[in-house]
Amino acid sequence: MIISSYLMKGYTAATSLVASKKRPSASFLKLQINQLILQYCSICSFAYMMLALWTAVTFFLPLRCANSKAYLAIFREFSLVTLLMDSITPG
Repeated sequence: MIISSYLMKGYTAATSLVASKKRPSASFLKLQINQLILQYCSICSFAYMMLALWTAVTFFLPLRCANSKAYLAIFREFSLVTLLMDSITPG
């Protein structure tokens, strides 16, 4: 079967029209890129928050516990000395 050049031109025009309808617009592509950037930023901020939490739990929490134990020991010592001084002091 022989296809004339007129029909071929019409066919290519029709296929290019369909192809142009399937191509997303520039604003849609910009929106998609912006959404991908926001997802990446939220993932990075989540990773940063997890790093901060890990640091707080593994580094600062033991230091805080050690400080609170030291302050508690000092307070106990002070209360024992005060109690002893009150019981020894006449009057």
